Amino acid sequence: MGNIADVRHILICPKGGTADETTGSVVYSDAEWAACEAEAQNVMNAWTKGDCDEESFAAMANAYSQDPGSKT
Repeated sequence: MGNIADVRHILICPKGGTADETTGSVVYSDAEWAACEAEAQNVMNAWTKGDCDEESFAAMANAYSQDPGSKT
């Protein structure tokens, strides 16, 4: 049997952005990406300062993840 990975995530999306008129995609500024990264780092810091277990991660994912399909 090959390698197996068990992966979990908390999705943090940048806020703001502007629509690219050519592609219709949303484009984010460096500042918007930096704010998103800072928010993600704050969530990570809070988790690592806590219990660092599956239950606490699930609670944080439910509170902070912007992925409605898998946050619970």
